[in-house]
Amino acid sequence: MTSAAPPAPGNLPAEPNSFIGRERDLSELALLLSDVRALTLCGPGGIGKTRLALRLACDLVPEFPDGAWLVELVAIRGRSCSSRTSSRGGSRPPSGSARSRTGP
Repeated sequence: MTSAAPPAPGNLPAEPNSFIGRERDLSELALLLSDVRALTLCGPGGIGKTRLALRLACDLVPEFPDGAWLVELVAIRGRSCSSRTSSRGGSRPPSGSARSRTGP
């Protein structure tokens, strides 16, 4: 009898319904994320930026042993506060991996 692997750490919410039709966007974002540590999705409200980002995070959880974490920045005010929060709350790749490169 084999036991299931424990779930990866994180706080990503469960998907409320199926995710259809954004496979191309997910592929492009995953490729971009292989070269950078953070991505920003921009666009008008209601087009699915958060849902897309959460799905991408769920898909990539296996690549991050420390898990993937959702950090809501809506209630944070001021640049210095959000910089400190995001630096503590983002998902991190394992040390020494190709994904642990830092940008300028």
